[in-house]
Parts: sequence; C-alpha cells; structure tokens
Amino acid sequence: MSDTGTLTLDTAPDVLTVADVAALLGVAESTVRGAIARRELHAVNLGRRIIVPKAALVRFLVPPDTDGRVIGAPSPDEPG
Repeated sequence: MSDTGTLTLDTAPDVLTVADVAALLGVAESTVRGAIARRELHAVNLGRRIIVPKAALVRFLVPPDTDGRVIGAPSPDEPG
C-alpha cells in the first residue's frame, strides 16, 4: 500500500499484505502471521508473499456468531 494516506478498512484494497493488516489493526506483523498460522485469519501464499483477502479480514473482525454485531456491544434486545 502506498504512503499517500492513512489506510482504513474502507480505503484498503481487496487484497492486503501482512504489513497492511498489521497497520490496520495496530499490531505487529508477527501477530498477524501468528493468527494466520493458527488459521484464525485466512490467507493465501502467492509465491513468497502472503496475501489476505479483505473479506477474510472482515470475517476475522466480525465472527459469524455475533450476527454482525461488534463483540461486546449490547444486543438489540438488551437495554443500551
């Protein structure tokens, strides 16, 4: 990703590098590689590069058992 601006999930390309994911999450690249190794985050080996589809990062951030809600946020049934 170029350094022309701050990378956000909205502005991120459809395919991300490990460095891009680390920058988006504010963690070290080794943390991202660990999540990939534990198969918590889907990635694809492309030659010597590891790429992460943006859709995989979104699934990682919003697991399917949360019905699209942010983890820790009150459910629509709970008083806010």
